[in-house]
Amino acid sequence: MWIDYGVLAACQGENDEPPRTHQTQPSGSDARKQHGRNRRRPGLRLAEMKLPCLVLCLMAPLGTHGGVLDAIRGRKEQRRLQEQSLDDAVDDNNKLGLRILQSLGDQNVLLSPISLNLVLHMVLMGARGRTAYQMSAQLGNPSSDLMGELLRRMSSSAGANRATAFDHASAVLIQEGAPFNQSYYRAINQLFGANLATVQFGEGRGADVVKEVNEWASRKTRGRIPQFLEQPPEESTKMLILSAMYFKGDWKTKFDPEFTDNRVFRNQDGTTVRVPLMFIISTFNFSHDDDLDVDALQVPYADDQFSMILMLPRNRQSPLSSVVQGLSADKLEKIIASMKPEEVELTLPKMKAQEFLKMRGLLEKLGLRVPFTDSADFKGISQDQDLRLNEILHKAALDIDEDGTRAVAATEAQFVSKSLVHFKQFIVDRPFLALIRHEPTGAVLFIAQIVSMQA
Repeated sequence: MWIDYGVLAACQGENDEPPRTHQTQPSGSDARKQHGRNRRRPGLRLAEMKLPCLVLCLMAPLGTHGGVLDAIRGRKEQRRLQEQSLDDAVDDNNKLGLRILQSLGDQNVLLSPISLNLVLHMVLMGARGRTAYQMSAQLGNPSSDLMGELLRRMSSSAGANRATAFDHASAVLIQEGAPFNQSYYRAINQLFGANLATVQFGEGRGADVVKEVNEWASRKTRGRIPQFLEQPPEESTKMLILSAMYFKGDWKTKFDPEFTDNRVFRNQDGTTVRVPLMFIISTFNFSHDDDLDVDALQVPYADDQFSMILMLPRNRQSPLSSVVQGLSADKLEKIIASMKPEEVELTLPKMKAQEFLKMRGLLEKLGLRVPFTDSADFKGISQDQDLRLNEILHKAALDIDEDGTRAVAATEAQFVSKSLVHFKQFIVDRPFLALIRHEPTGAVLFIAQIVSMQA
């Protein structure tokens, strides 16, 4: 089970001039499109999740047959441009996630690019002047409408079999009595379904804020993150933006618990530990990339709309960083596009992990600095109250077991004696990379870099 949670705290700052609308430019997504043509798309079926959708209808008089044809062509062109723009938004999302991963070095990492992007877009919608310009540049000049559309697509992929669930929720907590623009909150509510609540950050009421935030996080992540905040926010805090994301998926072909056994896992530092390793023989999409010398395997979830992409250096002596540092969004799509079905013996750790990250330093290192300074301009959030970004907190949790990310029935596996048939082996008993991917769009929801495990 993958869970991700982001919190943004904002406090006082200065202002600048607002920029104009940011136009996205096409980027490389041909590999993802070609891959979709060459194979049946795995997909997503979402449990109950509601995301508001903003629809723009362009009406034109249809007085003649020529006018009808022109209108049809216009709608087709509009849909084509929308799909192209959505591909660009997906590329920007995946690039940001990989940039953050690469900046973290050799450590265990659990990260949700989608959740972090959502928080940053909610901030961007209230940014003006140089603040908005820098944020837009770092996010790839995306449209916040496209991020809302991407979330809507994931939500609308929900399936009746309930084998996979993707839930997202966001909220804005503001200081009681602080003057904030209602138009801003209407906008983020329409795009992202964000709720609004007023709280008292000061006057010794910080413990109440901690309680409210933790209850909200636990509820939205179905109990997987019961405690997000341990300490109250600073009393000067004026706003918290909260984002919670929950993923539950059952494997399309589940592992048999009888084959799970304690075996050796070799950590990045050379130490070894015995951990439960699951085993299965089944047909998986597999590829090898010569440039990175990496093997990649796609493990689909039950409804075929989400999948886990596992990546492992082929040379057992090569560090995982040799793959991570050379991995780009385009390279990732090319690796996935080159996959072919293979009969594979898969050995995968059964594990539970949580990660807490303070994102401010990482984002500043990547070039996003102005929002955290006194020259930040968030006049779109409040005309009367100057704000600056204080910190972005990110917490994620991951469970992997025989049934998937939660124990629910899935298709039984076919097991064959190893003495009779030789299968390709994919043995995850050393540092590895795992990505949860929404197949219809190619968006990476979660990234896990596991370089060490404990018994």
